[in-house]
Amino acid sequence: MSVVVFPYLAYQATTDARQVALLSLLPHSGWLALGPLAQRAVRTLGTWGSLIVGDALKGAAACLLAIASWQELPSLVQLLVAGCAMALASPLQDVAATVAVARTVPKEHLTRANSRIQVPVIAVLFLAAPPLGGALLGVAPWLPWSVAVVAHVSALMCISTAVHWRRGRSVVNAAASGPVADRGRRSDSAHVAASRDTSSNLPPARVAPTIRWLLAPVARDWTPLLALAVVVTALASGSAELMVFLAEETLNGGVLTLASITTSLAVGGLAATAAAPAISRRITFRAASLAATALIAAEFAVFASTANLAAVLVMALVGSAANSGWHVMVVAHVQAHAPPHRLPSIVSIYRTTAAWMTPTYALLAGTITHLHGLDSAFAFTALAAALCAVAAWTTTR
Repeated sequence: MSVVVFPYLAYQATTDARQVALLSLLPHSGWLALGPLAQRAVRTLGTWGSLIVGDALKGAAACLLAIASWQELPSLVQLLVAGCAMALASPLQDVAATVAVARTVPKEHLTRANSRIQVPVIAVLFLAAPPLGGALLGVAPWLPWSVAVVAHVSALMCISTAVHWRRGRSVVNAAASGPVADRGRRSDSAHVAASRDTSSNLPPARVAPTIRWLLAPVARDWTPLLALAVVVTALASGSAELMVFLAEETLNGGVLTLASITTSLAVGGLAATAAAPAISRRITFRAASLAATALIAAEFAVFASTANLAAVLVMALVGSAANSGWHVMVVAHVQAHAPPHRLPSIVSIYRTTAAWMTPTYALLAGTITHLHGLDSAFAFTALAAALCAVAAWTTTR
């Protein structure tokens, strides 16, 4: 629900584009605050405990917004509190879910398991939830959040059931594998082993030496690529937080118009992610980089110059496809060519930098919108993306 309903409520609470952009990003910005501490928090709470705390935080946020929306729309303070709760929950759940899958799924089936988990998650969050949330919001402001509360309570019940099932299985296994005198000890050992965070065994990423390496002449092929990927991510994701203004003011629509734009973005992203391997076999990485950045520039140029919903939906799909598909190729390019001992820290640097640059650009785009209008903000993004296209052609190979 936070993909569409939260930005729309932020827009209703304030017309300041800077506040709307930052508030819209808030539920998804948990890695900025908790990212470095997420692994430690999961180690303290345990895998299942972290999943429970995460869903409890999201459920509490949804409950707060449902109550606040009962008679009138939520205030900025209520949105801020709810957004912070959602933001803190996401890193906990991401790390804990990764650890849980690694523990419960055989190593040879991890790729298939992760794919089967991620595809429905993306489909529900970005394809089903936006139109559903928009439709429910059109009926009553409190209704989408009430549905979210039910969903999170159901998730908590499922997690609790899974925890009890695992404990029961540990007891049964202990009873079957040893004498009666050892049952308690074996059960306790199994439970302790099940709650241990295996992610702590991973070697820490050596970020500082990699930063020095990226700034050295030997990494001249890497630093421009990572910088370009960060900038493109910030341009696309930061400007996306202004889509509520596009739906409301340029297209004279409402929450369903915003939901349709969000759905187009999701469809394009999913399609390109699936097609990226086939595309990468047919064109060079340099050509893909140029095409992707040029299409993103065209996307925002159309946003800045038209009030036609069909054109906006088509370009949202095309631009999202270009952005998502190219980033899949960037990750594959880095994985294939980066020095193996540098790869973890390169990924860490990229994600951390992108996580900070996105809200920074969202604030910049919101400021331009506040001072000069939405068309100027999108035109600025289009110009920046066009410069990225030039950089893509000159710096990649």
